[in-house]
Amino acid sequence: MLHIPDSVLDLVGLGGATEVDLSTDTGRRLVIQATAPMSPPGQPAPAGVRSGDFDPENPKESARLIAALESLGLDLRYFKKLHHAGDRASLVQHRKYCENTNRFTSSTNVTVAKRLKRVLELRRGGKGMDEAVAVAVDEFPFR
Repeated sequence: MLHIPDSVLDLVGLGGATEVDLSTDTGRRLVIQATAPMSPPGQPAPAGVRSGDFDPENPKESARLIAALESLGLDLRYFKKLHHAGDRASLVQHRKYCENTNRFTSSTNVTVAKRLKRVLELRRGGKGMDEAVAVAVDEFPFR
């Protein structure tokens, strides 16, 4: 059985906790197709549907989330609201840091990753970027 991380499913618009079939169309491209619906928010995943495997301590997850969110309207203005450095935050620098780091060692970067994931979930659910960022900041405060 091949395990596809939730971050990859999010990138192709299927979201986490989605059961998928993986095939090839011509032998050159992979086709990822949903076979079971995503569970509603707050509900347990139905039988046969994977639960999430998001690892907020993995910087590569944050880099993938940023890439997905940029196509949905994430820009520096919003990122500054999500990042612990506030107005000093840089999307370019954070992405480089994520690409060159094996594990987050600070709780602040873990919180940023959780915020990014929540924003993606909300944006995929139809919320605007302003509302998604506000909810993520509220749900995941820095401690």
